[in-house]
Amino acid sequence: MPECYQKLKNMEFIASAKNIRVTPRKMRMVADAVRGLSTDVAINKLNFLAKSATMPILKVIKSALANSKKENLKIKNILIDEGFKMKRRDTSHGDRFGGGTLTKQTSHVKVILEG
Repeated sequence: MPECYQKLKNMEFIASAKNIRVTPRKMRMVADAVRGLSTDVAINKLNFLAKSATMPILKVIKSALANSKKENLKIKNILIDEGFKMKRRDTSHGDRFGGGTLTKQTSHVKVILEG
């Protein structure tokens, strides 16, 4: 087998999304459900999964498929990292108890397809 054919056979296609307003823990639960599956099965599974993190991951998988312009790809890896945290002061208790800080977490998603 020629060397150039081996390189084409194991190509990887990457897509990412940043600053998604879903916590990384929730995103990782959904990512674990579809990691290692083929893209057709993963898209089917995500359409019926009732989690808030399914739509962002579905969009990134479809974006990676559009980058590849190929069919029958497999999800090699889905990486979920923490994004920035939006912080604000909680004043629901007033000055008596000091309140505290509320943090809104965001996530970065990176999907790697191979085929």
